[in-house]
Amino acid sequence: METIVYTVAFHGGTEVVEKPEIRKSPRNLDFGVGFYTTQSREQAARWAERQRKVRGLSVSIVNKYDISGLWSAELTCKTFEGATEEWLDAVIACRKGTDVFAPYDVVLGPVADDNVYETIRLYESGVYTREETIRRLKTERLFNQLTFKSDKALAFCRFVSSESVGEVVR
Repeated sequence: METIVYTVAFHGGTEVVEKPEIRKSPRNLDFGVGFYTTQSREQAARWAERQRKVRGLSVSIVNKYDISGLWSAELTCKTFEGATEEWLDAVIACRKGTDVFAPYDVVLGPVADDNVYETIRLYESGVYTREETIRRLKTERLFNQLTFKSDKALAFCRFVSSESVGEVVR
């Protein structure tokens, strides 16, 4: 399977991010510490709305970036073509606090959203077998995420624009 190379990435949140930074999240995320983006504007907008609601703020923002130079750079990249056993093991490790992707500059693969994470939780608790978990994950609509893990990689993430999305609460 050929890796999809895209030139635009989106980041959803509650602020305009002209200069992306790698920050440790208070939660353990799918691919560990990094700056998270997606090829899907829809996914970024959903994440922005979720953050707005959780934080009790009035605005949600989708930031757009040009990442066209990323793919020709000499970076260490890890790519998952879908919900594989290797991806499952890595996401579980990262969500438990072990950043297995720390040596990489960039990680590209599926997002473990709430539905996906519920499946993973059932696997971890022994309800689903490994095979059943992978089968169920392959039926989900899996958005992708591109995580910038190093400043070297972030140099190829150039701010283009931002827009307010979702509800505006007054």
